[in-house]
Amino acid sequence: VGDPKALPALLEALINDEDAVVQCSAAGAMAVFGEKAIEYLLQVFDNPQRSEMQCGLASWGMGFIGAEAPEAIKAAAKSSNPAVRSAAIAALEDQIQSLEDKEALSLLINAISDPFENVQIEAISLIGRLSPREDLIPTLIQKLKSQNSEIKKIAALSLMKWEAKESISTLSKIISIEKKKDIKDIFNLALNKLQNLDT
Repeated sequence: VGDPKALPALLEALINDEDAVVQCSAAGAMAVFGEKAIEYLLQVFDNPQRSEMQCGLASWGMGFIGAEAPEAIKAAAKSSNPAVRSAAIAALEDQIQSLEDKEALSLLINAISDPFENVQIEAISLIGRLSPREDLIPTLIQKLKSQNSEIKKIAALSLMKWEAKESISTLSKIISIEKKKDIKDIFNLALNKLQNLDT
């Protein structure tokens, strides 16, 4: 019936019920409440017994709410908890893409250099889903040299989506020395796509 008094009970089900279907249903029900649900979804990340699935469901809920709760999500993107920052950054897409929220964009750009790699991963993933920005291409190219395999792969895919031919030289150099097959495969995919743009 849309009564927000249900939120504490839904949070309890999401955190403590052992049935994955119940957890998914609880997260989906919470997301329907929009901004009112954000404070409850954030509590999932503060629970020391939280599972990856629960965090994923809470992140999904925040992303679903998205631009309905711009201030709450931007506040979460400044949290001292890296798991909260990561989820909040992933939920900024609508605010940046549709609402052209400059503060949200600034938070995203800062997250590219976050001290926690999971936050960087979410930021780079989101960047690849946005309209291309010339000013961020050098930053993405620099991320191709990261020590983190996931960051390297997501940066390469983002550059490919943006058709950033400026990255061809760096991709080629790294491919020649990269040892990990999964990274080389992604880099080769990006390189081939970029090299074939004019054909």
